[in-house]
Amino acid sequence: MGSFYTNITVSGPSDADVISFLTETGRRAYVSPTHRGFTVIYDEACEAQDTDVLSVLAEELSAKFDCPALAVLNHDDGVLFYRLFISGVLRDEYVSAPDAFDMDEEDVAEVAGDAALLCEIFGVEGKEDRVREILADRTKYKFEYERHGQLLSALGLPQVAVGLGYDSIAATKQPERIQAVGLVHVGEKTVK
Repeated sequence: MGSFYTNITVSGPSDADVISFLTETGRRAYVSPTHRGFTVIYDEACEAQDTDVLSVLAEELSAKFDCPALAVLNHDDGVLFYRLFISGVLRDEYVSAPDAFDMDEEDVAEVAGDAALLCEIFGVEGKEDRVREILADRTKYKFEYERHGQLLSALGLPQVAVGLGYDSIAATKQPERIQAVGLVHVGEKTVK
């Protein structure tokens, strides 16, 4: 069985600001320390693999902080999905395996990802060809977390988002690893 995880990377707001927002809105999440202007949020409710729940939180964060928010979902390492919000507006969408859904050609084109926009927003102009290759390649990646890692690397985003979601963090048998990363828990923890 592959991995299942969701997370949101925001560019701009500090971890303290994100934690304050999540606390005020009653969310239960882990938050990474801000590194080079990026903060990663691992929200408990998003782990249900519901793209709408994930998108609503990313849209709210993006609007609140007038910033880019990249919401990512990995489903059983067979599908990588993302939505990019900028200042609360959905600007880009990607599904690595559109054939897993009943999509017509027009729908497939809409979820192909926009390499130029990603590179512009995350300040890595000149890497468009590499990002386009990562998004388009249907044979190179056996597991979608590998594609996710390559995409984040090309965009200069934190690798701490690869392979981690609220559930995997909460269930870890190595809490010292989580502490070493510096994740902060927001909201009351639930017992599973």
